[in-house]
Amino acid sequence: MTDTQLSAEGEAEVYQSFRHFWHPVAYSSDVESQPTAVRLCDTDIVVVRLGGRVRAFADLCPHRGARLSLGWVEEDQIRCAYHGWSYDGDGICTLIPSCLDQRIPAKARLRSYLCVESGGLVWVCLEDVPRFGIPPFQEHGDPAYRVVQIPPVDWNAGAARRIENFVDLAHIPWIHDGQLGSRDRPEAPMHDLVREADNIHMWGHFSEIQSIKTDSSQLDESDPTLTSNHNWRVYMPLTVWWQQSLPGDQFFGLLVAASPVSQNVTRTFMLNFRNFALEDPDAPFCRFQMEIAEQDRQIVESQRPEELPVDLTAELHVRTADRMSLEYRRWLVELKHELSDGGSENRLRIHSEAGNYAT
Repeated sequence: MTDTQLSAEGEAEVYQSFRHFWHPVAYSSDVESQPTAVRLCDTDIVVVRLGGRVRAFADLCPHRGARLSLGWVEEDQIRCAYHGWSYDGDGICTLIPSCLDQRIPAKARLRSYLCVESGGLVWVCLEDVPRFGIPPFQEHGDPAYRVVQIPPVDWNAGAARRIENFVDLAHIPWIHDGQLGSRDRPEAPMHDLVREADNIHMWGHFSEIQSIKTDSSQLDESDPTLTSNHNWRVYMPLTVWWQQSLPGDQFFGLLVAASPVSQNVTRTFMLNFRNFALEDPDAPFCRFQMEIAEQDRQIVESQRPEELPVDLTAELHVRTADRMSLEYRRWLVELKHELSDGGSENRLRIHSEAGNYAT
């Protein structure tokens, strides 16, 4: 069986490769004074703020295997709820209440993971050497922008399916008819695409239904369409930054990060940003994004297999509409091979494979 053939083993290998990348597990604002339980790539983790930093440990006390997320923070240490063992910011046990006069075993320490706060999110990498850096999010912290957290939502689908859905242009007039597109104009817009160091950049200039109320007087309220520039950057493997350039130097967009809870469960974190209507309520912006995502969820959860097929010929593709999808799938498979032995020959073949186009 070749590496591009559809197989459960190949899809599982792509999923396992996600361990080598940064993924968000929580909003920074949700990690305050108490330990927080999260799950990433089937790994139970506790994130906790100690010494002014968010730390990530295996959610398991080495004494009797209780979940540390059931405990609490005391004197800047995490205390296990079962027997009161305490651990510092480096995961080292500092106190065993039942044996105060005995030496603490050297093995009494927690399994720690790389953990960084960036862009309003807590990012974790399960391996010691991340394959790429944390995706940039320059709008966060910029006083010119209003950044709004949208409540995370779990989908019963693979994380790559979630990302591919967000950059799929052809579904917009069908799934979001009357909100973002129209079934009367189903053609996928022309766009450009290039692979860069750690991301795939897609951009285009096209019309859509006007769903955003801006501060600009240049918009014709009698015209239901809005023509604007769009930019997507898919930061490999599971984060998308999207920006819409509106008249009057106004910008609207999203950071969408798909966190693989398990092979077929994905938690999506979305941050909405805008540099206009800064004093307006955030609720309408959040509500609209959640409505759009819910429409997508029902379709994506129906897709089979739940993960993207490793075999590029397992599904049909059309050249204009599916360019981003094909490039994304190729790169996912290449990354899988880069993280395994002897993958160079397969990478060259996969990159040149055009896929099975419908004409």
